Amino acid sequence: MRALMVKRWLLLPMVAMILPSCNQLDSIASIEEVEVQADYALPLINSTTSIRDLLEASDTEATLINTTSDGTLAFNYETTGPKVKAQELFADIPDFPFAVPNERATVAVEIFPGVQLETLRLKSGTMNFQIYSSVTDDVNVQVIFSNLMKNGQPFTFTEQLIYQGQAPQEFQLDPIDVTGYSLSLDNEEMTVEYIATKVSDGSRVMLDAVGGWGRNWAYDFVAGNFAADQFGMEQDTLTIDLFDLGFEGELSLADPQLHLDFENSFGLGIRTRITQLTMINAAGASVSLSGQFAQEGFLLDAPNFNEVGMAKSSTLTLNKDNSNIIEMLAIQPQKIIYQLSGEINPDNNSAIAFIQPQSKITTSIRATVPAHGTFKMQTTQETAVDFGQPDQLKSASFKLITTNGMPFGAQVQFYFLDDSNTILDSLFNNQEMILTAPSLDADGFPVTPAPLTTEIKVPNHRLSAMNQSKKMLMKINLATTDNGQTPAKITPDQTLGIKLGAILSIEE
Repeated sequence: MRALMVKRWLLLPMVAMILPSCNQLDSIASIEEVEVQADYALPLINSTTSIRDLLEASDTEATLINTTSDGTLAFNYETTGPKVKAQELFADIPDFPFAVPNERATVAVEIFPGVQLETLRLKSGTMNFQIYSSVTDDVNVQVIFSNLMKNGQPFTFTEQLIYQGQAPQEFQLDPIDVTGYSLSLDNEEMTVEYIATKVSDGSRVMLDAVGGWGRNWAYDFVAGNFAADQFGMEQDTLTIDLFDLGFEGELSLADPQLHLDFENSFGLGIRTRITQLTMINAAGASVSLSGQFAQEGFLLDAPNFNEVGMAKSSTLTLNKDNSNIIEMLAIQPQKIIYQLSGEINPDNNSAIAFIQPQSKITTSIRATVPAHGTFKMQTTQETAVDFGQPDQLKSASFKLITTNGMPFGAQVQFYFLDDSNTILDSLFNNQEMILTAPSLDADGFPVTPAPLTTEIKVPNHRLSAMNQSKKMLMKINLATTDNGQTPAKITPDQTLGIKLGAILSIEE
């Protein structure tokens, strides 16, 4: 019974040193192995833990990285965003008619609305012809599309129209494949001509009408001048768990960044805009983006004609200088909701641009949160306790020695509660500073830490109150250097050393 009671007492100051995620400290002695004497000293803890140790034990969706050459710790969150494909902006080519009322004609061509077409390379499709003739003889017909080329030769077909003894006569010809042909236009027009001759004597004749349709055309490459046009993208969400620490308080990050990454294989000038970017915390409070890029947008890099088939990368970075990102992160968000839009040829440039069916824009979003800033936070924890019957314990005192290389300090107080949550007593008269925040060098890193010794004495008059308590409430206040006023940097290798011993006096 005596050993169990002493062990419970010795656990009290340990709780003050261990936040919910800090489980790296190990006792170097077992109280069960100590022979109880009237007065004796007992070593409890002699351990060192680092930021890296604590992070490896944490459960976070972030990827730990070093973002700067000085090794400042950062948390990186990223997710793949929406895509925009060519088929969504430039659908399949609709069937279009053409007619040659005389032997030669120019036909206006508008494959895509708003696109002044210069070159169209076909992946598939056919030409379908319909001819009316009043000639009372068999006729040889040759039709030539001088703007539709393949291997340096214009599209040409010949057909013999067999007179059936009636006039006028309609001829529906079999579809002709135009896969691999390229349509090169002058002033958005193509030239079509036909030559019709009698089979009997080779003389030229005029037909009533020559016409048809381009059907099921699909493009492999399109070049031309693209008019300004807008398009939207789907909404997406990035989840952040960095702030799910159970703390309440003030937080100010010195240099957070939000990166929007783009891969663009359109050979077009495209300006993207952030139509929505809102951070929302657990309580439902939200802050939306404001600043330069919220109004101006961002011009994506695009491949040139000698880079057809390639994709170009662009990154839009939101930081403290061009946005209100510090204000947004100050609410400790759990998610970022964002939506983008785009505008084709926003400056109405007359330069020739291109697309392919595989052209697309892919997006991703990265939140980079360096561990550099200030905070003042507080947290409480409640736990059930059973101190046994410490009638034989006359007094207890503890000596705590901390060597703090982490850039924050901590104050702690323990309250002992009964079943109705009434405070019976506290462990200290006032909150005790158990970690002293070290001073910082010019770059924001802690200087060589100095040990801090804390004496914790438990007088006799508090023993009965502790024995009556059923719950223990721990309140911790944390702050960076200068009571949370000076931005500090955290690195994975910063350490905290703890030594704890107890002196107990027990009546025999």
